[in-house]
Amino acid sequence: MKRPEVGEVILNEVHDVFLKNLSRAIAKNGRGAYASVHETYGVIAEEMQEFLETLRSNNLHAVDQLERELLDIAVAAFWGVASIGRHRVDTEPLHPNSSEEQGEE
Repeated sequence: MKRPEVGEVILNEVHDVFLKNLSRAIAKNGRGAYASVHETYGVIAEEMQEFLETLRSNNLHAVDQLERELLDIAVAAFWGVASIGRHRVDTEPLHPNSSEEQGEE
């Protein structure tokens, strides 16, 4: 079965909704980075749990709620990337096989 394509209009709409959700999260929680990779995991895991609960409800009319939960996951993942990539709040390397650990320069 061929998957339907996601067109530019839909991508732009989803992008706009994502940015609105990101703005709401910043307004609610501030701009503080996640304190660690473990906090990032915890937030994403909590959002995933909420998504799975909605999915398992077998409510065919829960599409709006599923979309909201997926956006929450996306915002949490985005904030995790921003927290890790810009502020290196953990002392452990993100990639255990990094060149630094292998003695390469």
